[in-house]
Amino acid sequence: MEAPYIRIDPVLAAFARRHALVLQENYRDADRSLRWDDGISRTIWIASMDTYGASGTYQVAIAAYHDRGTERHVKHGIVADDVAIDALTDTLERARRILASWSESDLHPARPGGEISEKL
Repeated sequence: MEAPYIRIDPVLAAFARRHALVLQENYRDADRSLRWDDGISRTIWIASMDTYGASGTYQVAIAAYHDRGTERHVKHGIVADDVAIDALTDTLERARRILASWSESDLHPARPGGEISEKL
């Protein structure tokens, strides 16, 4: 389960250092995420699209949330599917720009049962 991620860890670590983000490994099963909190909790999720490390591709998704009292306001979406390792840095840059552009007014109350991710 780790093989697809080990090969991209150096790319993710360099991206995290460049943008002062926290790189988290295996938050839910095998995956990677890049996180920061500027009053809104923001996450870029990187998930393997398959289990074959050498030829694998990745999904890059983003999520943001902010708690207002007892209510959580959220927004999330899929930035790209089937991202090859050579396109990963550019896709992460795009994901970071989109995610950083979201303000509290872009977030919506969370629905019981979850939200449907939109393609961005």
